[in-house]
Amino acid sequence: MSSSTENQQHLDITAERAKCTFNPSLLTPLFYGGEDTMTQLKKIEAMIDADPVFDRDDRYFLGRTERFQRALPMVKRYVELRNKHGLTPEEAAYFKVYIDDYIPVSWTPLSLTLVALML
Repeated sequence: MSSSTENQQHLDITAERAKCTFNPSLLTPLFYGGEDTMTQLKKIEAMIDADPVFDRDDRYFLGRTERFQRALPMVKRYVELRNKHGLTPEEAAYFKVYIDDYIPVSWTPLSLTLVALML
């Protein structure tokens, strides 16, 4: 897509959003399953974003072996944070989705524990 097309799309979307007759941010808790759930998920996002182990900046430039080597500390850190914060299964699932990276092991408790012990 050309830059002018993208700019026009941005302008169109902005114009349509300005026509909204209600506050769209009031719908956000509804999509997340309630205000409390949304708050908890935002805390998980902040926890991941603040941890350098989960940095995503270079992931597109790594080979398969490098991605595997990079994923092992991620899995270990995930297990540490899950245990430290007592994440529920739903929160743990959201955590894994938010990581949005190549993880070369299954997410079963046994495999995660084994990987954590290897590091």
